[in-house]
Amino acid sequence: MRIPPIRLLVPAALLIALNGYQTYNMPGEWRGAATVGQHVSAVVETGYCIFGLLAGLAAIWRPSLVRQLLRSWVLLITAAAGLAPVTWGGQSWLIGVVSALAGGAFAALIAWWVLAASRPKVSAGT
Repeated sequence: MRIPPIRLLVPAALLIALNGYQTYNMPGEWRGAATVGQHVSAVVETGYCIFGLLAGLAAIWRPSLVRQLLRSWVLLITAAAGLAPVTWGGQSWLIGVVSALAGGAFAALIAWWVLAASRPKVSAGT
């Protein structure tokens, strides 16, 4: 088995660590959910954790799957970032939209990094 280059291991490990940490906190989210909105938010958060972990692992072992997994991860992060301030914090939907845009932009940046790192390196002579 070939060891992936460090330029791929770093963003993949970051993706795995970020989602692994959230997965560790997930039982508290589920226990604390009291409303329907909080349960929906917890489901979306669980989804992005699963897709993030799978995308990080796929970047290392199954690069052909990483694009689809990252696309789902970015959409779920965006939804979770929009829902959380509304359902857990009691904020307005406008705050939720701003939060969704910020969360989606951050997730898209990480996804871009993983995708860029997973492409084969092109030498200067080709």
